[in-house]
Amino acid sequence: MGRFHYADANFCLIEKLIEGVTGKSFTLLMEEKIFQPLGMTCSTYEITYAKNISQGHDRNGATVKEKYPHYPYPAASGLWSTSQDISMLMIELMNAIVGDSKLGLSPLTINEMFTSQGECEWSGLGCFLGNTSNGFELSSLGWGVGFQSLLALYPQKKEGIIILTNTELGIHQMDGLIGEIYRAFIGKE
Repeated sequence: MGRFHYADANFCLIEKLIEGVTGKSFTLLMEEKIFQPLGMTCSTYEITYAKNISQGHDRNGATVKEKYPHYPYPAASGLWSTSQDISMLMIELMNAIVGDSKLGLSPLTINEMFTSQGECEWSGLGCFLGNTSNGFELSSLGWGVGFQSLLALYPQKKEGIIILTNTELGIHQMDGLIGEIYRAFIGKE
């Protein structure tokens, strides 16, 4: 087994594989297969079509040079969304666990996502896994020019937390305000 190494480039490869197999762009497929069926009307990979997007800021509160950074491979870090839209996706994942998926996801598929991969018990498919006082946790962290985020899902409790900021503090999410909010939510403040 290999060791865990996080790399956005892996998502770029998956994006190209999906496009090669389907003959459609990744952004179009996400719109057709995820955003429309779940009613995620404020989510896009096409920033030119987005409305009311927050500008990124640095640790001093100044707007970053790349107010709306563009990443060439959307699957790696190009999603623009809202907490409400992301909550729709989180609800879909929880519903899929019990066989009630709008997207046709099977409980087997979702359980594979929520299962440790390789030698890292804390690494699932595209997410991190752990146990907290809230029970089993599936989480993801986001960090881009002028932005940081965290989402955590607790399937057994049917709840989660989404924190989206338009500030990049220059420190890991868990070492700043996002970490403080997260720890308060799970009761470890």
